[in-house]
Amino acid sequence: MCNAHHLRELTRAHEQDEQAWALAMKKLLEEINQAVHEAGGVFNKDGADRYRQRYRAVLNKAQIECPPPDKSQRTGKRGRIKRSKARNLLERLLNYEQDVLRFTQNPDVPFTNNQGEMTCG
Repeated sequence: MCNAHHLRELTRAHEQDEQAWALAMKKLLEEINQAVHEAGGVFNKDGADRYRQRYRAVLNKAQIECPPPDKSQRTGKRGRIKRSKARNLLERLLNYEQDVLRFTQNPDVPFTNNQGEMTCG
């Protein structure tokens, strides 16, 4: 999971969809990235757990601000109900938490997989 892509999508969700949670998550991911850099490239378990709790708190608030689509909106009998881009991003951040935050405890996993996207510091 490339967090530079997440930051871009979070910016879009905040600016275009007016999702406050997206700005909070963007700032949190940037803060975590900086803190990992300052910690020498990896957190101890306690440090990672503190940030993981904050990550989950933002996503819990996001669930309220950006709820899943109402089943009454279904137009047909089959398939998934269409979700907004912001909701799709939220679900990805929820479902792939371990992958999104892997860089906090594994020094071999960078914040972004594209060196041209973001530098830390």
